Amino acid sequence: MLQADHSHRLITITGAGGMGKTRLAQVAALAANQDKLSYPDGVWWVELTPVSDRPRLLGSIARTLGLALDADASADDLAARINDRQMLMVLDNCEHLIEQAAAVAMTLLRNAAKLTLLATSQESLKLPGEYVLRLGTLTLPVDESPNVPVHTEGADQSYGALTMFAARAREATPQFVLNHDNRAAVVEICRRLDGIPLAIEFAAARLPLLGVEGLRLRLDDRFRLLTGGSRLAPKRQQTLRAALEWSHSLLSAEEQKVFRRLGVFSGSFGLDAAQQVSAGNDFDPWAALDHLGALVDKSLVIHQSSATPRYRLLESARAFALEHLDAADEFAATARRQAGAVLMQFDAAYAALWTADSMALLDSALPDLDNLRTALKWAAAEAGDSVQLAALVGASGWLWKPADLTAEGRHWFGVAFDRITADMPPAIEARFLLGYASLLTQAAAHKGISALQRAASLYRAIDDRRGLYEALVTLAQKRVWLHDFDGVAQSINDAAAIFDPAWPSTMREGELAARTYLCEATGRAAEGELFMNQLVALMRASGDARKLDFALMQLAENLFIQGKVVDAIAVRREIAERIGGNRVHYAGTNLGNLCAALVFNDELDEALQ
Repeated sequence: MLQADHSHRLITITGAGGMGKTRLAQVAALAANQDKLSYPDGVWWVELTPVSDRPRLLGSIARTLGLALDADASADDLAARINDRQMLMVLDNCEHLIEQAAAVAMTLLRNAAKLTLLATSQESLKLPGEYVLRLGTLTLPVDESPNVPVHTEGADQSYGALTMFAARAREATPQFVLNHDNRAAVVEICRRLDGIPLAIEFAAARLPLLGVEGLRLRLDDRFRLLTGGSRLAPKRQQTLRAALEWSHSLLSAEEQKVFRRLGVFSGSFGLDAAQQVSAGNDFDPWAALDHLGALVDKSLVIHQSSATPRYRLLESARAFALEHLDAADEFAATARRQAGAVLMQFDAAYAALWTADSMALLDSALPDLDNLRTALKWAAAEAGDSVQLAALVGASGWLWKPADLTAEGRHWFGVAFDRITADMPPAIEARFLLGYASLLTQAAAHKGISALQRAASLYRAIDDRRGLYEALVTLAQKRVWLHDFDGVAQSINDAAAIFDPAWPSTMREGELAARTYLCEATGRAAEGELFMNQLVALMRASGDARKLDFALMQLAENLFIQGKVVDAIAVRREIAERIGGNRVHYAGTNLGNLCAALVFNDELDEALQ
């Protein structure tokens, strides 16, 4: 990190509190101290935690170097005293006097040509030529279920969080071994502590008293739990709360306000939502944007690099922010704004259902799934908002099935259904009922039909022809389940009569499917194949891979019903090849139906495969 050719004369290690900035700097300084050729005048460590202003900063540096400075001496005077020294100076914990530290560092680097500086701070010094090394959290296993397979300790050494927990646990409890029996709990502990080294140290210190499972169960009360810091450490590093309070105290009043309001987000959040939620009535969204940037710089908000920037609070920081949000009596208003921001995002997605690529739309929505859940919980609570709940559930109804979360979607529709009242805005109620019926199973066909009839009536009343069209084609499909073939035909004809050629052609998906179902149910499956071929052609032209997969699956089903088993198998094989290794919720369904068709055709070897 510290190169002998001084290509970087200023290196700043940044990161949130407890990330191990000081410890990394100590390791680097120890290694540099052994390099007598590069730093013949030594390595000097300047601890800035007790320093409160610029004169004391200069005095602390001078005392560390064994120099005497006048009380009114400047940074130029200090630079003149060390100008001929080829050395490394470490400025540890600069964040609480960042401007003063930056000014002194700039003067020293400009006037002491042989000096190299290593700084640690929760934010960078923002100086020309500064090399910033931002520390992230320790690595963790990704997306593991509680029923993890057996892992050897050697394999787990690739995960920094588990390695550190195991090492600190053995210091506290020498007989501790990370094994199959306790690994899932340890992974959960480290994940909920975000892989923060200081928090993991505190947690491991509690093992002799609580054991792994007791520790895991008490993480909801983390600020009382994680208090086992070393007596030799600074007070701000002796408890998790103290570490966060130190970081929080360095924020301006406006930054503190934005920080606590961002606590209502679960998981990551986008820039527009952050502005909408944090601005409130106190300052405009552009000011909120500036404060968000400052929080990122100060390592209290994490920036996640992606095509569309997203941000998040670490779990401990979020718990701390929510405490302050409650204390400021701002939770209700902020939670309402968060629900509004989520609704705005899903309203936009709902409007794009027939024009955007469905997989791209799903991928863009999934990062906000936890925020959606948070908004739904708030809206469904006693102090929530029934209209907001119905709007949120209706706008997100399309998400649950492709996300393989149909049961959860039905749960939220059920919760919201009981909150529908006579004064519900008709557009919100109609969209809600359409989504509600779409997720119901055949066993609940009567409920679905009743909901769709109500939705169609509401859409007619507000003259929403596209909504009415979708309600009618969905109603036609549900009526097939009850063998109400006259009703199916009537719904199809009513829908076809209002279809506007200016609408996206893919909107005909439901109508063509309903026509096919009617043909199949009335012994005219061959006629239904014509409609399915139209649907496949529409989806091929659209370029939407997921919608084409579904069209092909319906075509394969129609071919099988006709007895065209070889043709059905060919289509199923095409679908399987198109899916490849992608994890989509319908892959298993297609393989199961392919297997059935192969068995029917006596192709047992491929069926077993």
